Amino acid sequence: MAYSEKARTLFAGEIEAIKQKGLFKEKRYICSPQDAEIDCFDSSGKRAGALYFYSGGGRLPQNQDTVNGIYLYYRMTRFADLMSLLQNEKPLYLNLNTDNKVGYISTSNEPVGEHE
Repeated sequence: MAYSEKARTLFAGEIEAIKQKGLFKEKRYICSPQDAEIDCFDSSGKRAGALYFYSGGGRLPQNQDTVNGIYLYYRMTRFADLMSLLQNEKPLYLNLNTDNKVGYISTSNEPVGEHE
């Protein structure tokens, strides 16, 4: 649907008046708290969790185990390392110690600290 020149002029004038009052905030990007996200899936295609990456110096969210899988949080400076791990190692497992919320990616599904 195309607007007439009269309607476009009217709307442009209204938007300009709102801008002049300082009420118009224009964003041309997706508002997301993390800088990057890698979704992880198991061999059947079911979501196993996600890796979230944040820049800046703020506190990272706590790792968590949800109905949608394990969510692990990292600094953006770790992105390249984890991408390399994901590309070069198979199989990989997302793990989370629910007592202390320490999460990790491993090549074994055996919890850290348990040996045969």
